[in-house]
Amino acid sequence: MKVEIFYAPGCLECVAAHARLRAAAREAVKDHLEWRELNVLEDVDYAVEFGVTTLPSIVIDCFHVDAVSSATP
Repeated sequence: MKVEIFYAPGCLECVAAHARLRAAAREAVKDHLEWRELNVLEDVDYAVEFGVTTLPSIVIDCFHVDAVSSATP
């Protein structure tokens, strides 16, 4: 499984959500997890390909899931 998280430097939501996302991905996928963290300012064209408009956002196996909230469920 390939998980890509889009963030921006200084984004407090991104920092807050990062650890939860990584832990959830590791728990869901025990083996073969490819994890990428992409600075949207450096990879803007790639982010646009997936329709990333808010941060943090997550793409799983080339499918843009949605923006991620750091709020606890």
